[in-house]
Amino acid sequence: QMPPAGFAPRPLQHPGFRPQETAAEPPCQKCHARLSLSTDPDLLAQYPTGEFGCDVCHAKCTASDGLYPCEKCSWVCCRGCGTRLSSMPKPITCGKCSTTLTSGTTLPAAYKKGKYSCDKCGQKHKASEGVYHCEDCDWDCCLACTRTPPSRQPSLQPQPVPRGMASNHAPCAKCHAPLPLLTNPNLPEKYKEEEFGCDVCHAQYT
Repeated sequence: QMPPAGFAPRPLQHPGFRPQETAAEPPCQKCHARLSLSTDPDLLAQYPTGEFGCDVCHAKCTASDGLYPCEKCSWVCCRGCGTRLSSMPKPITCGKCSTTLTSGTTLPAAYKKGKYSCDKCGQKHKASEGVYHCEDCDWDCCLACTRTPPSRQPSLQPQPVPRGMASNHAPCAKCHAPLPLLTNPNLPEKYKEEEFGCDVCHAQYT
């Protein structure tokens, strides 16, 4: 009996077969050069105990399992962290100076315990989870904000004013106190010649 049209036999595989892993090429977190997994005996000989400290997870790892070294920066990461860094999102643009930023897992020492507040969503995160950082502007962005589609622009239609509040006032989103609408020349000095970031839509305005 002939098989039906379009039939294709499933290739046989050994029970212990595992697909070959895709080669990871994580970026060095200092110079951003792409690194290759190494098990070179000469390199492993640099670790007499057979262990090394990963500069990402800070754990003691077995050198013979493979490592990603950057000889230029004396930076190294383990196999697991290398795979994770390879799957990090693509570069983004700084929200202030338009510099191209790549994701990393470390921040300058001024950031206590490697924690930061994302300048897009305002949430606190750990640098070890991934961060985009601009050294010139101290601008930071979490990975979640790079995966979230941009929100719609806020409606320009007049919004209803709470009962008992003047039409040129709006309630504070934190304490609900009535806030008057300010324009030049009544603005604080720091806003007269600079842009400000709206705490509701996070856009920049003058």
